Amino acid sequence: MSLSTVNIKNTLALDQQKERIRSAVDISATMDNCFFHAYALHLMANDLPFPDDLCMVHETDNKDIRDLKKVISSVSDLTLFEDYDELTTGIREDHLAEQVLVLGVLFRSWFIHRVRKNEKMMAMMFNDRDNVALPFYYLVQSFDAGEEWLRVHISETTNLYKANQAYFDSSHLKQITENSARAFWEKEGYGNYLRYLNQSRVKIFVHEVEIMLRFNQIPYIIYDKIKTTVSSEYKTDGPHLELAIHPGYEHFYLIPNEMTATFLERYTAQHQRSLKERTEVLSLDGQNKWVLAKKSPFLLLAATFPEVDLPSGKNPLTVMTERLQELKSGLALQRQDKSEGFPFSGSKSLMSTVDLNVNTTIVPMVVHPLNPLSDLTMTVGADSPSAIPDTPQSAPIATLSTVVKEPTRGVVKPSKPGVKPRTEQEKNYAYALYHLEQKALEFKELSQNGHILKYQQAYEEMDALHKKLKGFWDDYLQSDKKKPDYEFFAQQSITEIAKNKKRIEQHRGVGEIVTNVVLGILGIGIFYFAACSIKWAINKHFFFKPNTQTANMIHSLISDLEKLTPPQDEAIEDENLPFMVQCLKV
Repeated sequence: MSLSTVNIKNTLALDQQKERIRSAVDISATMDNCFFHAYALHLMANDLPFPDDLCMVHETDNKDIRDLKKVISSVSDLTLFEDYDELTTGIREDHLAEQVLVLGVLFRSWFIHRVRKNEKMMAMMFNDRDNVALPFYYLVQSFDAGEEWLRVHISETTNLYKANQAYFDSSHLKQITENSARAFWEKEGYGNYLRYLNQSRVKIFVHEVEIMLRFNQIPYIIYDKIKTTVSSEYKTDGPHLELAIHPGYEHFYLIPNEMTATFLERYTAQHQRSLKERTEVLSLDGQNKWVLAKKSPFLLLAATFPEVDLPSGKNPLTVMTERLQELKSGLALQRQDKSEGFPFSGSKSLMSTVDLNVNTTIVPMVVHPLNPLSDLTMTVGADSPSAIPDTPQSAPIATLSTVVKEPTRGVVKPSKPGVKPRTEQEKNYAYALYHLEQKALEFKELSQNGHILKYQQAYEEMDALHKKLKGFWDDYLQSDKKKPDYEFFAQQSITEIAKNKKRIEQHRGVGEIVTNVVLGILGIGIFYFAACSIKWAINKHFFFKPNTQTANMIHSLISDLEKLTPPQDEAIEDENLPFMVQCLKV
């Protein structure tokens, strides 16, 4: 092989490496657990087992971690997010991003426990400057020398100092030898250090990550995200954990490969949506952010808030644990009270999945047909690990893909003998109807027990509309679901919505929810009449004001429906349209 051929191959390999590093997946930095989140995702994406003792209580666990492990006593408990969705909406959503947040705390505890009695690591951290930039005894000597500038630098950047601050601050008062420093380190200092590292919101530095990976014999490669070069590596058999580190922020990114890219794309989409929801809630002045977070489709949103935005005395981990307990308690109650169908009218859920901004409705995990999923998987730029890329506006629940595709029958098992399984279109409509109920309840909460009249009026009007639509829906579900049954259900529902046209336009945030309801009705009926009828009905705007965001979303859907319109000689005449479409002609 000629030298030029070798050079070309090396150049291509280097370019490929740079491209992979540039495509690294941004990981949630919640509670400074980005490395532990990345490791959890690495195992999940490669279908590797979790450690058997991941949820066990360890000696270095503090009260907050022990409380979490009382709620999450095994990895199987993490299905509670999907279980909650299924019981409250009938749809089993994927909550990978929430699972990763919980796993981050558990893996931090697990890694710390694994090195607790490792004498080699204890010795290395004491005075091995070949592997540790600032080992414990070097810090002691620096403090004893009285170099103030170095003390300031060390106190700001070194977990060893922060974990043993009392010892360092008093070191100048007594004679310290290497033997006396070693005695303290082995008796107290190393344990203090591990307990300190085990606290959420303590940043783990890259050299500490490298040491923990090596002593747990986990193969890895860490790249410098800016220079796109290898920072460190440890190779053994098995899938390698490939990370990129932003050196300016000590923030980790996970590098995908051909096997893990699709899985990590799912995580990225959810993570970016959670960042968007977080930004929207935190930007609201005069609103109870704590209450709004509990209404987010991202079920652990409050755990991502800065501590200043949390109730007094709470931190992100305690907030996470309380939320998980609420979800488990809510599941237990709803399993006791669950009757046929979804828990809409009259149900009392401890948690709700509803739009978190009074101005907009965010429908979780619904991608607009004109915005492919890849648009949501932008990685955060190298300039800042916390930068939030622009994400497309969430689309109505009945997107083109759910309206047009023939539903898979028999996937959803009937809850009782004789109850027909629900199609994907029916589940979408139920979810949209559920959002309408939750919007009404939000108005009730904002009314402050009826004292703010505009919100009280909004609650009463939207609650009445929801109850009417829910009644029509229940009747349809009990029917044979044939064409006349559908048309009667659609006729009643569309007529009721048309009667409330002005009220819907008047109340902020309701228009997009009712958009989902209307499109849900159309989606259920896709196989009862021609696609051109649906296009015609939507194109009338119905109650949507032209040039609004809602109308624009409808127009986007219309443009994709063009290809479904039958040839001219197959078009349906107005007089032959079902009643629901005629009703829309007003």
